[in-house]
Amino acid sequence: MRVVEVERATHDVILPARGVVEGGSMLYPERSCEFRGCPKWRQCVGAPLRPNFSYRVLEAGPAEPCPLGFALRRVKLAPK
Repeated sequence: MRVVEVERATHDVILPARGVVEGGSMLYPERSCEFRGCPKWRQCVGAPLRPNFSYRVLEAGPAEPCPLGFALRRVKLAPK
């Protein structure tokens, strides 16, 4: 028998900048974007996270430029 310690995975995503507070928690929003050719689409909209599921904000990073003009920010999330 083996005993292992499991760490929850963290996720680097890009979210709307408004309301992101480091150390806080949030519900991951349902996202959509018309610009499928954007190089950041996977982290911004296509992240493998469950919409309306609670996550803890581990790190709130710098602003990310958006070709459509949205105020976005790079964030590291972990499940609660």
